[in-house]
Amino acid sequence: MATSVTVALTVASAVGCGPPERQDAGAPSGRFAVEVLSASFPTAQRLAQTSRLEIVVRNAGNRTIPELAATVQGFDTRVARSDVADPRRPVFIVNARRRSIGGEPEVQEIAPGANRTALNDTWVSGPLAPGATRRLVWSVTAVRAGRFRLRWSLAPSLYGRAVAVDRRTGRRPAGEFVVRVSDRAPQVRVADDGRTIVAR
Repeated sequence: MATSVTVALTVASAVGCGPPERQDAGAPSGRFAVEVLSASFPTAQRLAQTSRLEIVVRNAGNRTIPELAATVQGFDTRVARSDVADPRRPVFIVNARRRSIGGEPEVQEIAPGANRTALNDTWVSGPLAPGATRRLVWSVTAVRAGRFRLRWSLAPSLYGRAVAVDRRTGRRPAGEFVVRVSDRAPQVRVADDGRTIVAR
C-alpha cells in the first residue's frame, strides 16, 4: 500500500511540474500601422538644464495596439574602463515627481507609462485604440557635456511577433536626435514668489 501511495505522489508531482509557460504566450502578432505625427528634443542644451523629449504617435490601423512600447537609447553612455563594475554613465537623467503610495512617499518617473520596464531603456504606455493619438513625453536633465546621439523606436508590444509599421514609410517607426550639451550652466533666477526657478 505504501508503494502505491509513493507512485501516486510521484505521478502527481510530474503532472504539476511541466515546463514554465512562455512569457510571450498569447502575445499578439502581425503588423500594426502607426503614424508618427512629431518627434522633438532640443538639439542644443546645457548642463543641469531640464528638457522634454516628445513623440506624438497615432494608431493608423484598424486594430487596437495592445501595449504601445517606446525605446530610447542614449540617455546614458559607456566608459572604456575595466576597473568599474558598471561602465554606464548617465548623460540625461529622467526626472521624477513625488507621489504617495499607500501613504508612503515615493517617486515616479516623468516618462510614458510612469516607469521603465525590465527591458533596457524601454517604457510602455498601454493600449492605443484605432485612430487614437498619444503624446509620449520624457522630462530629462542633462548631466554630461558633449555631443550625443539618441535613438528611439516604437513597438506594439513587448513580446510576441507583432511589429509596428510606419504608415508613410512602411518601416519600423524610429528616429534619432543629435544633441550637443554645453558645459555652461543655464542662467536662471528666482521668481517673485521666492520659489519658482525661471530661465533667463
